[in-house]
Amino acid sequence: MAKPFDITTKQIVDADPLACVRFLGLPGSSVRLLDTDLAMSSQADRLLEVADPNYLLHLELQAAYHADMGERVLYYSVAARRKFGALVRSVVLLLRKEADGPAMSGRVTDESIDFRFQVVRLWDLAPDLLLNAPLTLLPLAPLTNVAESEIPAVIEQMRSRLDSEGTSEYKDTFWGATTVLLGLRLKPDVARALVTGVWSMQESTVYQSILAEGEARGEARGKAIGKAIGERELILIVGSKRFGDPDANIRMLLDAIESPERLKNLGARLLDVDSWHDLLAS
Repeated sequence: MAKPFDITTKQIVDADPLACVRFLGLPGSSVRLLDTDLAMSSQADRLLEVADPNYLLHLELQAAYHADMGERVLYYSVAARRKFGALVRSVVLLLRKEADGPAMSGRVTDESIDFRFQVVRLWDLAPDLLLNAPLTLLPLAPLTNVAESEIPAVIEQMRSRLDSEGTSEYKDTFWGATTVLLGLRLKPDVARALVTGVWSMQESTVYQSILAEGEARGEARGKAIGKAIGERELILIVGSKRFGDPDANIRMLLDAIESPERLKNLGARLLDVDSWHDLLAS
């Protein structure tokens, strides 16, 4: 199941791939997104074709720790080199400290292999590095080396730049991405409060893209059912982060709700209640 920050971070990369390459300190004058389907059971997050010098950038964006991450990066790198016949540079961008661990050493070794990849820890970076970056990367700024008490000031700097440089059409995407990523550091209700007045969750393109995945899977069963699937999955994604994984009884109650409108209303209440039981009590 795709998580909100998965969709959001990939949208950030897609919006300006060259900005991402330069942010990571890598050379290149132009970038083209490539198909990440490497004929394996899972896909790499992003694969970028960089020119001058020519190489492929394999980028993984992680909010959770995976003990096999090094082996996965090696696997993707070899598969990409075999498919495209080009040098591959692999970078793992860690979005929060919970994603860090022994597998994030940047190296995979055994008797026959010495593979290295770059690891970037957002929380180690100075906020100015992203506050002064291209606008598309700005939603990552609150995840840098800034105290929670200073996040409101960072949000204000982001707001100032967006007001002077961004289009009205982009503001929805920008604040949607910012709110989703803030949820990696703050409680969802706190994250929402920081951007109150500049973003409507129900109208956000980020929100809609999360629902679209569920709707696409349910398309064959009808638009209403597909909409319900998307709404239910969003509730499970956000609710699991707030309250923990739902038990079998909660899942049964959610599955029994077929009305997309009813599910939408539950989703809107997720930030206002403290437990699964409170959510479903109404």
